[in-house]
Amino acid sequence: MVLTLDERDEHQLVLLFDSALTRCPQLVTRGDDEVVVVSIADCQRLGGKRPGFIEHPRSMPSADGLDLTRDKSPMRDVDLGD
Repeated sequence: MVLTLDERDEHQLVLLFDSALTRCPQLVTRGDDEVVVVSIADCQRLGGKRPGFIEHPRSMPSADGLDLTRDKSPMRDVDLGD
């Protein structure tokens, strides 16, 4: 799709792009429709590669030093009523 813009519209578009690049994502509305103009850097940062199944547990803190031995004390008596 090719758009032909007059000078005023082109200037507004440049301001929109500049704000998205230098400040923060820009919300554009048209009636009930909304879009966000975001820089490529922000887009890549927000939607970057997510860790796969194997990478996720590998990125967790180490369990070294964590005592995982089972408690040998007897279970407590519970009155369930008759």
